[in-house]
Amino acid sequence: MLANCGSILTATPSSSASDNPASTPGLQGNEDIAKGSQVIAVNCYPACPEPDLALGLPPHTDYSLLSIILQNHQGLQIMDRDEKWHSVPVIEGSLIVLVGDHMEVLSNGRYKGVVHRATVNSEKKRISIASLHSLALGKKVRPAPELVDEQHILSINDSKN
Repeated sequence: MLANCGSILTATPSSSASDNPASTPGLQGNEDIAKGSQVIAVNCYPACPEPDLALGLPPHTDYSLLSIILQNHQGLQIMDRDEKWHSVPVIEGSLIVLVGDHMEVLSNGRYKGVVHRATVNSEKKRISIASLHSLALGKKVRPAPELVDEQHILSINDSKN
């Protein structure tokens, strides 16, 4: 089910990043994405009596098209354009979707990989499950041709998956 969710979500960015979404082919039909990779990571962060002195995961972006995250307690933080951290609330029954490095390349820089980190809780053990979706291993990620033109020059180099 998460793989299907990832395919549906990756169908959207190319068309929304285009100046003319109706004429932009979606990514869902792209064979490289349909045969893409999915990695699931389960992270456990024990309760920490001094959470200000510990960090669950340091700041990073994910090396994927999209990451779909489920967390049981608040601890995920994202960085905004002013480099300030914001906690992502836990909403029961919802998933968090983050743009990754491969989507930044594919969108020719129109979408940026989300810088995020994991913090620890002073009282509760925190568990997060991340499902990272990308192209098939070994495939090159390059800007979608429909997103490169005279007004939108090639701004991101190819990246090997």
